[in-house]
Amino acid sequence: METINFKPSTKKENTFFMIIPFIFVIGVLCFTLFGYFTIGIVIFSIFSILGLIITFLLKIIKQSYSYEITSENEISISYKFINQNSATIRLDQITSLSLNQSFLEKILGLYSLRFGIFGKSNLLGGNGQIASNQAGFDSQELLTLKKSQAIEIYEHLSEEINGESREIVTKEKPEIFPSLLSTFFFISIPIIIFITILFLDIVLPLEYVTIISSITIGIILLFIVIIIIPKYLKIKSTKYVLTKNSVIYSFNYIFGSYKLLVPLDKITNTENRKNIFSYALFKVGHLKIFTGGSNDPVLNTFKKYEIFSKKVNEFSKKVRNQTENTTSSQNEKALMSVRPGSSYFTTLFFWLSVIYSLLIYGIYSVIGYFYQIFLGITIVYLLLLLLRFIIFKNTFYELYQDKIIDKSGIINIKTKEILFKKIKYIQIIRPFFFDRISNQGTIHLYTPGTNFVDNKLHSIDEYEVVFKELKEMIEEH
Repeated sequence: METINFKPSTKKENTFFMIIPFIFVIGVLCFTLFGYFTIGIVIFSIFSILGLIITFLLKIIKQSYSYEITSENEISISYKFINQNSATIRLDQITSLSLNQSFLEKILGLYSLRFGIFGKSNLLGGNGQIASNQAGFDSQELLTLKKSQAIEIYEHLSEEINGESREIVTKEKPEIFPSLLSTFFFISIPIIIFITILFLDIVLPLEYVTIISSITIGIILLFIVIIIIPKYLKIKSTKYVLTKNSVIYSFNYIFGSYKLLVPLDKITNTENRKNIFSYALFKVGHLKIFTGGSNDPVLNTFKKYEIFSKKVNEFSKKVRNQTENTTSSQNEKALMSVRPGSSYFTTLFFWLSVIYSLLIYGIYSVIGYFYQIFLGITIVYLLLLLLRFIIFKNTFYELYQDKIIDKSGIINIKTKEILFKKIKYIQIIRPFFFDRISNQGTIHLYTPGTNFVDNKLHSIDEYEVVFKELKEMIEEH
């Protein structure tokens, strides 16, 4: 394997050096037009000097870094400025790789290379600097490079980490109208205001109605130009591609481009999500792919998300079996199915009841009996209890030979698949009184990058039996 040496590009900083004097002149001219020449000079002199100093420091810091992809399948990073630091990242610990381009980078012919990293605690930060206290998985910007060099390094790394394959299994695109629907919701607010104003012309003077109507129309048009059109162009260019050994999420439009590659053998678990309303209207859902990093992709709003998810899991299993020289089991029947116990509901019921009682007592002590307020608080309290009860009844966990599936939700329905191979640690926690009195326990499943709130089997009745079964299955993998 060849050795590749490279350094961050400072083209952005050089561009800022040229832009700052131009901003200074324009700013001073604007102040001069209003008769404040001296104030303009002072203000923009201060901002220009600060801008030049910060840009100069950023340029020096970037130039202090050097990178080398070595023949030992490692990325070696060294930093020599005020302090001297070095780091080494093994290529087999890279969980995702992306090539990003902002609007400014498009103009300048630059790309930013980012990647998720397995299990590093001191990694590269936003501008190439070594960052601290980044526990577990991390997703960091490596550096900004010239276009040709960035593409060369991306292709080299994608090949080395068992990444991109030319053989496409399937590809999908997001649905445009459902994707824009949430955005249309926000634009509907000024439209409602505008319509309301039209009916107020009897009360308000005509000139006020005209002014407010013009402002409302301007806000709507500005929203369309700034938000709707760019989002439409981005969605239209978005692609979800599954190859035989990777998932690729990409888009390329006038304001930027993005290409994220996730090797199938680095996927820890997947999660299908659907909103019952959007699914009923458009038959669309979402697929979340977990590797543990903050750069994990969410494939949004497409129709065949369940089929795509099954194929991702199927080919992910094939890649892992080939890597480990094992054969996959064809048994897809659940070995065990469990549901949350009663304390999953009673714990929330207890705390909500305490809060409800204190709230009612506090309001009564301050303002006395107020029927409308008491009724409103009671309705919210009952609705929260009803919501929790329905979720409690619609949550269950299925254990298979190589994975566990977590299904929950009522409006936003979630189906998460967690591979035993990726579970690093399991733990029983019984923090509440109701868990103990009901002899129930919550089992936490820790995959790389997860924390205390992730991957929980809530309030299991026979928690020790389930824990033992899980432990044995995880040890087999």
